[in-house]
Amino acid sequence: MPAKDRYHENLKNALIKDGWTVTDDPFHLKWGKKDLYVDLAAEKLLIAEKGTQKIAVEIKTFGGDSEVADLEQAIGQYFTYLAIMSRNYPDRVLYIAVHEDIFTDIFEEEPLGKLNIGRLQNSSHRFQSKAGGYSPVDTLEQYRQIICNILTEHTKIPYSYGNIQHETIFDKEQDRYLVMILGREPVPELSVTATRRVHGCLIHIDIIDNKIWIQRDGTEEGIAMELVRAGVLKDRIVLGFWSEEVRENSEFAIA
Repeated sequence: MPAKDRYHENLKNALIKDGWTVTDDPFHLKWGKKDLYVDLAAEKLLIAEKGTQKIAVEIKTFGGDSEVADLEQAIGQYFTYLAIMSRNYPDRVLYIAVHEDIFTDIFEEEPLGKLNIGRLQNSSHRFQSKAGGYSPVDTLEQYRQIICNILTEHTKIPYSYGNIQHETIFDKEQDRYLVMILGREPVPELSVTATRRVHGCLIHIDIIDNKIWIQRDGTEEGIAMELVRAGVLKDRIVLGFWSEEVRENSEFAIA
């Protein structure tokens, strides 16, 4: 079993103070004949008291002689754990936790770190000093980046018929994010050459009071689960296209 990183207990205590119950320390992963360990695993009851939120946290200090080597190890380790957890623990979200200063120095200022942050952005938490300890923080900017990444990917999915284009509207001042569809589609019941105009909203997401409100979801799988896979906790997601009565019986936030 690997030695614990020096920030381990600080982050663990911060999670407990934030209402999380630590269930495995360390969290044991097994694949084939190899045993791997994630630093921390925790679960938190939903605000709506329906089911549980589950996470695993890998804490990295970047305390070696080479920041490049530390970065390579952190990213390689993260995606190895992620591959196994996606098979064995699909309901548990994996995070990599780094100190705020490390995040700034390596992932925001260094070119190599910035190159890799796109791969880690959806699954990374920074933690910063608070009352002598450390606590994970979700930032609005992280939410915005996750939403923009997911919506942009949906614009790359072509329609099987017609001449339909996607347009994104990202209003970060109002925190409103949309994917619009625009074009023409065939109407074979009229004639072989007939078409009709298509114009509408495929996806509409707002950030309201630090929660992600899905106002319109015209996708097959559902944007909510894509947000969860990207690291957003279910109690931060509101299915705004449902009534409050229906949302009360969902695993997501009521409001």
